[in-house]
Amino acid sequence: MAILAQKTALWVSCVPTSIHHDAGQYPSMPLLDQNLPPEAYGLLGAIAGPESGGRYDVLYGGGTIGDLSRHPRRAVPITTGPNAGQTSSAAGRYQFLAPTWDDISSRYDLTDFSPANQDAAAWALANETYSGKTGGDLTEALRQGKLQDVAQALSGQWTSLAGGIEPQAAGSGKGLLANYHAGMAGAQSAPVVASAGVSRETPMKPALPDETDPSSF
Repeated sequence: MAILAQKTALWVSCVPTSIHHDAGQYPSMPLLDQNLPPEAYGLLGAIAGPESGGRYDVLYGGGTIGDLSRHPRRAVPITTGPNAGQTSSAAGRYQFLAPTWDDISSRYDLTDFSPANQDAAAWALANETYSGKTGGDLTEALRQGKLQDVAQALSGQWTSLAGGIEPQAAGSGKGLLANYHAGMAGAQSAPVVASAGVSRETPMKPALPDETDPSSF
């Protein structure tokens, strides 16, 4: 689950910010913001796999969000794990807690909880977190195939990743790698578009972590 990240400057591509969506249309969708770098597709897929199963309309515990015009802010009891007895407001594809969403959405002018805005917010938060933890560049680390190192750096934000307090099988090793590959496959098939004056050339296929190399997972 995502928790608050420190406020560091980061440019995020323009995405729709005021469109109302019916949550039932998005049980599991590819990324909607085609201006994200291709590596973002892989990483966001790797995060979403163990956090939400890829669903934009899911609450913590498995309930469904009926309205994506805003974060649902529903306090769901936690019955297992290290936080049992507390409640969680985690929601969406990246299980944003309400305070986390309030912070990141206000700083990046994301005015609804639409799939495109969830994607943009998660990519921004991942960049902020990785930079704050390592001082490095997230996209470059992914291009170098350092997926496991990235997951470890982000596990304080998304606790289902390896190193987090609630690690899931899909958040480490081959499960993490499979979700990353699935996300990258979506990036390669997505059309290239221009948005708000920003364009992206068709990317070359990025380097993926080598599944024969144990250090990559």
